[in-house]
Parts: sequence; C-alpha cells; structure tokens
Amino acid sequence: MEYANIRIFKLDKKIPVDEKKVEAEIARYKKTGKLSNIEVDPDYNIVKNPEAYAAGKRLKLKYLESSRIKSMKKPNDNFPATFLIELTNRCNLNCRMCPRNQLERAEKDMDMKVFERLVDEISKHKIEGIWVYNIGESMLHPQFFEMMEYLKKYPDIKPIWLSTNGTTLIRENAKKLLNSRIDFLNFSLNAMDKKTHQQITRYDNYDMVMENISGFMKMKEEMKARKPFFRVQIIDMPEMHDKIPAFMKEWGPKADIISINKLEKFVGQKEIPTNTDDGATAGFASGICKRIDRGIMYIFADSKVGICATDFNCKNCVGDVTNQTIEEVWTGKAYKQLLDDIKNERYDQMKLCKDCHDRHLA
Repeated sequence: MEYANIRIFKLDKKIPVDEKKVEAEIARYKKTGKLSNIEVDPDYNIVKNPEAYAAGKRLKLKYLESSRIKSMKKPNDNFPATFLIELTNRCNLNCRMCPRNQLERAEKDMDMKVFERLVDEISKHKIEGIWVYNIGESMLHPQFFEMMEYLKKYPDIKPIWLSTNGTTLIRENAKKLLNSRIDFLNFSLNAMDKKTHQQITRYDNYDMVMENISGFMKMKEEMKARKPFFRVQIIDMPEMHDKIPAFMKEWGPKADIISINKLEKFVGQKEIPTNTDDGATAGFASGICKRIDRGIMYIFADSKVGICATDFNCKNCVGDVTNQTIEEVWTGKAYKQLLDDIKNERYDQMKLCKDCHDRHLA
C-alpha cells in the first residue's frame, strides 16, 4: 500500500473534475476515513480519480493513497519492460529478513563496461524503468556515481529508481543524488526506534541513519528540487505491525511517498519473521505464478540473468550478459523454456518454484 504527499501530485487544468464526485468522495471519507485510490504516471501527473485529489485538498489531508499506472507490456515481447540491475550484492547491514543471509553467490561489484553496454542497449528501446539495485547497497560500488553520470547520456531512460538503507546517504552523496538522473530514492526504514532498528539490522547506527535522512530532506528542500521523489518504506512484519499508524503519522507529512510493503519469504530463507496475513508462511502447491508476467529482467552483479526476485541466488538463470545481449537472453531458449514450465505449472521439476511462498504476490 502506497501513499503520496499531497504536494507532489500534478493535476492538468484540462482534466475535468466532477463536483458531484468530489462531494461524494468527501462524504465517503467522513464515513470510512478513506478516499478512492488516485492513479498517476511516474511523474505524479493524475490520470484517474482527480476528484479524490480535489477532496483531499479540501479536507486538508497530508497524504493520499495512490498507485502508478501499470505496464501493458507482456513478457512475450522481444525486450523487457523493466530492469533491476544489481550494481553490487555487498551490503553494510545484516537485516534479519533480508535474503542476503542465504546468499550463495560471491560478493561482487558489476563491471563498469558491462553496465555501459546494458545502458547502451536499453536506450534503443522504450522501457518502463530501471531499478539500479537489488540485493546490496548500491552506493558501496566504487564507481556508483560514474554509473549515474553515464545514465545522463540517455534522458529518455526513465524512471530510474535507487534504494538505500540510509547509511551511505552522507552530505556529499546526498548532493550528488539531488543532481543526478535518479527519479525515485527509496529509503528502507527498518524501525521506528533505536532498539528495534538494532534488533533488525544487527547494527547500532540508528542515530546516524536518521541524521543522514534528515540532512537529505533538508538539502532537497533548500535546493527546491522536485526529484528524486523521496519514498520511505517499511515492511509489515511482527516488530513493525503495531507501529504502522505511528509510521504514517510521522513520515506521511515529511516524505514524498510512503509505502507499507508485504513481508516476503524468499525460497531458502530460514528463521524469517512470520506474517500469515499476507501468506508468507503458506505454501502454494498450485496456481500460475503471478510474479513472472510483468516483463521484468533481473541482472545480477556477476552478469547472470534471472526473471524473479525470489530467485536471488539465480538458480533458474536464463542467460549471462557478459557474452549475450539483453535481447538474445529475452528471446532465448532458456528463458522461453522457463516461462513455459511456470505457465504450465511444472513446479515438481523446479524446486525453487515448487517451494515458493510468494507465488500469489503480484
């Protein structure tokens, strides 16, 4: 579930706003405490339910439920819609719910030349975005900002997402990010207090992280920068579940976007916190996976390619961009076979998919 600060929405004056629907939205809010979800494009231009936005303004709400329009691109096209490019799988925290705890791949930073080749190829296609992270803290890559500079060659590649745990968001890095091509900066907030943060991350650096985040937000305000949109997310797990109202109250007015993410139990993870509400402890013996029909390609730091976030060790690798192009991988035999096996529910032949707990999550 995601909410956006009311200040970041854009409503084109040419879009009609039905006054009766606005009044209906206000009445609904007074009765249920909710407005209709507002659909936006990646720049937060409103494309659906402008009446909910107008109602929110009249009610003087700080943030509104919203969702970005989804892709119509299908994975049987000749090129992916979205990329998660893992610049590094190194991290300076050890969060207990993170799949890095069962990482079998060697720690590695992506080769700069490989990154440049990927970006060059991607620039020739219409895509829906690049996420320059996966498992790891991307700014630990020694050439991270060189990579961000390289993206400036191609202004049509967007949106660009980066996620951070806040430890590397020192003043110098914050200034560089505010002058970069990054459209969304996601901050993974692990806790609302120092004690819980230490329990989850296994590091005592809560005060430093909060100082970094405050510094970034202050600098963004001073620069009057619209982007990157600053998104703060938490994972709905036992330690945080009861603190969600406090999270929304504190961060809703401050961040551009806030998000409450479902807890996922990646295949192979041990001792993960349980969350029966979203199915993280349930097995799914049947049903077509909802996670592969999104046109997403995962390119790992070692150049191996996968098609699912759950496959963080790339057990079902479909290619290697060291010696293949993105298009060759996407149209190749290995990818097509894997897609066919999953769509025909041949999970008995695929232990990774057979044991998946999150097949139902879209």
